Amino acid sequence: MMKSLFLSLTLLTFLTKKRSVQAHFLFTKLNEDEQGVKVFFSEPVAMEGQVIKYVADRLDHLTMIAPSFKSNGDTHTITLELDDAGFVKGDLPEKLDNTPYFITGFLDYGDFGEGDGPKVDLQYTFSSQISSTNPSDDWAHFFHYVAGTDAKSPYGEDSDNDIGDPFAIALNNYGPPTRVVMRGVSADTPVHVCIYEGNGSNREVGCVEGTHNRTHHLTFDAEALGVLHPCETYFALANTTGTDEVTGKGKHLWASTSVTWNGPCNRKEGLAPKVHAPVPQWYEPTHFNFNRGGGCAHSSSNSSSTSVSTPSKSATGTDESGDSSVAMLLLFTGGLLAGMLVYHILMQYVRCCNSQFKVVSTDEKTVDYRDDASSSEML
Repeated sequence: MMKSLFLSLTLLTFLTKKRSVQAHFLFTKLNEDEQGVKVFFSEPVAMEGQVIKYVADRLDHLTMIAPSFKSNGDTHTITLELDDAGFVKGDLPEKLDNTPYFITGFLDYGDFGEGDGPKVDLQYTFSSQISSTNPSDDWAHFFHYVAGTDAKSPYGEDSDNDIGDPFAIALNNYGPPTRVVMRGVSADTPVHVCIYEGNGSNREVGCVEGTHNRTHHLTFDAEALGVLHPCETYFALANTTGTDEVTGKGKHLWASTSVTWNGPCNRKEGLAPKVHAPVPQWYEPTHFNFNRGGGCAHSSSNSSSTSVSTPSKSATGTDESGDSSVAMLLLFTGGLLAGMLVYHILMQYVRCCNSQFKVVSTDEKTVDYRDDASSSEML
């Protein structure tokens, strides 16, 4: 009874469009080494307090999704446990190097309302994103797909019951433009999204509101956001409303995500962003082999084939590049020589024709020409 009363008091502001500082939300944040994750239930985005213990027993896991989800739907489960410091935490499984991941969780809080008044269904999703050194590919081929346009929900059994596909978001970690992608909401339903600094200031950086109109994303105003700092953590918090098609009950939906701006970063080198460079098609299914039922590390056979094929492919590319250069050089040289030969032949032809013309014309003029003196003598 006390637990329900406490949560009702702290979450009361969800029923109004403007949120007060007493509202609490679920946020997920990666450890600095990106080997662990923490989930907080706090104001945006204080990351403190003990409110998490009232829902900790229902926050038992997160789902870790890699690009292979796009082809085979495989995921890995991260088990969570309560920490007395005021959060639940879990260890990430083994990850592939320089590969993006989407770590996400879902909580259906259930009925929420004041006293005997009407109740709404309160739902949360909370996520963190790990990027590679090619963030544009991360966004276009993974985050925008998994948290936006993919017909298959990343929330598994939570999307197979009467809840439907949960409302979730992802944020690109570079820009401008800065965009947030979403799923679980219709194209004409208004969504409100704000970005917050995650360095403890809780400062609201900027907001956007609108409908995604089947693009599944909204774009922030670059001037309103200002300059976002590399290697800092930023949170996006979104909310919308809906109606359960079966029961007719209203729904209040909240979704959050966190990113490392311009990440990944070299934590040992003064928080400098790693050099952004193309990643060899990490989003191709052949680079991943998730084991169904657990384990996100690729198999030894795939690992060996990948590690061998990549250098050999690089070597082949170098050889082909060298052969192409030699062929181009030979082709150029041959063309130059052929051109010089044709030029020489044309010049000989011109000289020959000019010479014949001069001889003929001179002889004709000499024979035909007669002055008056010579004419009289002949007579």
